[in-house]
Amino acid sequence: MWIRPVVLLVTATAIACAPAATGGKARNHNVLTSEEIAASQATTAHDAIKNLRPMFLRSRGQTTLEGNGQSAHVFLDGQKYGDIETLKTMSVQTVREIRFLSASDATTKYGTGYTAGIIEVWTR
Repeated sequence: MWIRPVVLLVTATAIACAPAATGGKARNHNVLTSEEIAASQATTAHDAIKNLRPMFLRSRGQTTLEGNGQSAHVFLDGQKYGDIETLKTMSVQTVREIRFLSASDATTKYGTGYTAGIIEVWTR
């Protein structure tokens, strides 16, 4: 007879620990989807990031005496493209996804030298 209370307890625990239904996909803080970008009404990749995930643009890595850190490198479709300023020339019309890679993830994928991380832009 003790099996029934145990089953109820396990079921209640599973339900309580399950993620709440949000009516959509969970948002990944390191990825900007084309749907999010379109909804932002930004015109450039830089504006979309600035409005939706400003942490991508934050300086990281070694800080100099002037207080300047390093900025993430920008990769376009898997190839090194430039610095954050290049995002200001990219129209969001062509962007499928923007993804931020931490320094460790960038090192794993692209090798060393990316202590501030990488902003990957994937086009349509």
